[in-house]
Amino acid sequence: MASIYHQYSKVVAYPTWQEKSLFEKLSSDLTRRTKLLKAIKSAKTDNKRKNTIKYYFTSFPVCKLALIQATQKKSSPYTPEEIDSLALEISQSQNFSESIHVKLTEKPSGEIRPLSKSGIKRLAIQIIVNDVLKVLEIESEGDCIINGGRDGAIQRLTTSIDKNNCSYVVTSDIKDFYGSIEHSEVRKLLYLFPQDVIEFCVLNHKRHNLIFSSHPSYSNQDDSHLKQKVQQGLPQGSPCSVRIASALFGSLIEGLADPDRMVWQGDDLAICASDYSEAAAIKDALIDRCKMHPAGPFCLKFIKINKVSHSFSFLGYGIKYSYQNQNGNFAMAYPPKKAFKNLFERLKEKISGVPTEDIKSEGFNTMHRWLAGYSSWKVPYFFDGGTPEWIIPLLGLHNLIIQVEILIGQELEDRGSFLVDGYLSNKDMRVILDDYGHHKLNLYKAA
Repeated sequence: MASIYHQYSKVVAYPTWQEKSLFEKLSSDLTRRTKLLKAIKSAKTDNKRKNTIKYYFTSFPVCKLALIQATQKKSSPYTPEEIDSLALEISQSQNFSESIHVKLTEKPSGEIRPLSKSGIKRLAIQIIVNDVLKVLEIESEGDCIINGGRDGAIQRLTTSIDKNNCSYVVTSDIKDFYGSIEHSEVRKLLYLFPQDVIEFCVLNHKRHNLIFSSHPSYSNQDDSHLKQKVQQGLPQGSPCSVRIASALFGSLIEGLADPDRMVWQGDDLAICASDYSEAAAIKDALIDRCKMHPAGPFCLKFIKINKVSHSFSFLGYGIKYSYQNQNGNFAMAYPPKKAFKNLFERLKEKISGVPTEDIKSEGFNTMHRWLAGYSSWKVPYFFDGGTPEWIIPLLGLHNLIIQVEILIGQELEDRGSFLVDGYLSNKDMRVILDDYGHHKLNLYKAA
């Protein structure tokens, strides 16, 4: 509840004297929304649930709360009267046409990814759809894009390799998964939802005016192929598309292997196999399913059989066995060479734009932010000879710190500065190492 109060205070402009009465109404709105969501979940029949969902979309309190969430990133605040007016409008009809701003982004592979950004009213309806999808658990339970994120997926994968003693991992990625999803399957999945909600808010309708951002690879904004790409499949950037795509991907891979051997985030998939013949059978089965799935067909960007004893890539990490002698082997995730290269390029850019006295702090802050993005880069240390404690490998972290020091030193030298020291003292080095779990190694005896 505190979260929605904070959101409301950020987006709504109101006189101080109105604050108490406005928040009392907001509390009542929250209670109403909670009761309706419980009613949707507890409905005994599809017909009862369908009617309750329909009523949920016409509820003024529900629409008001969704608008508060939808307006979070808007620079101009709304008055309480404006929020109420918009809530009344979308509660009465979901059949409206708003322009969709399409941001063209480039994937690492060079492909163009169109991200759809809806107007306030349409975005509010998408948020309401997502509320209902969550209550009905329309998603794939094991999808780490919803449960755990990238590092949760990596930890599940390394655990699965170790637990199941797997020698091979099948990895795959689907080309343009969102854009390949058939609208008819989305309609079947959301059969309990109002038709107008599906056609005009969940899917990108031909009636919507598309406004494209400029991109070097697409100078022709009237490109019919690009417009078709945006109008087909599920719109990327919508808050409800993630759960819909998750549910459909879950149906694609269901039964390919034991659930604890499958790890996926979005359409990035890894399946652990005991031997090569099992891995090959999984690969063939997945290829066939992609061709035949009713929501597709889906085209695989790649599908590989990886030997765990060799290094392979998944979700931006490298995965390999870490040999531990008498303690056995452990699957380890680590940043690949490309990730280090990107870090050092970003670090050079960051420190070149700050005052001389801030170079050192900016350099190490950039390093810490990068390490936070690779929180699964860990190996087991047996401090007490029992259960391993997983922390960043000492040598890897130490070498990273030294490389950051060198880049900081080079920038200071280029500026002709000899007053600011870019290198760490033993005490500073110890503090950083201790922050990442190396205090038990007793590397430094004195402060």
